[in-house]
Amino acid sequence: MKLEDSLFNSPFYNIYFIYLKYRAKRLASGVSTPKDIHQMTATIHSTALGNRTLPPGVEKYKETPVFRTNNMPNGLRRDHATKAWGVLVVTEGNILFHDKETSEERQIDSTCRQVIAPHSVHWIAPSEDAVFHLEFHRVPETTPELENWDRWIAENEEAASMRHA
Repeated sequence: MKLEDSLFNSPFYNIYFIYLKYRAKRLASGVSTPKDIHQMTATIHSTALGNRTLPPGVEKYKETPVFRTNNMPNGLRRDHATKAWGVLVVTEGNILFHDKETSEERQIDSTCRQVIAPHSVHWIAPSEDAVFHLEFHRVPETTPELENWDRWIAENEEAASMRHA
């Protein structure tokens, strides 16, 4: 028996093949890899505040309650940063958004939104009548999480067996 034959019939090869097929499917669907997202984060600061967009493939995973000036967290008025992509959505009034890294400011109202890159230091100053919320977006996992590994393998086992048939 050749070394190649024993390798292709090993359980490791089956799992690796399943992983490659899963990754190819995710990339083909337009989901960016974490490395791509990191590069986009680095270059987004050279884009004017009004032209910033979410990278392709990110998904909304969380939304804050609706805030007004009397119930918003005080931390939003001070320098802060998020770990995920954010979108500031204003439904009434307006908010001054300040990006500390570029020193740019922009008035946000109900006709526009502000995309906020991960780790971008910023603060906001809402008008007295401002009503707004924040949406948080992230890149879907490009590899299965460890706790879901057994389920993921079971779901993809059929694809691997078809490959070796």
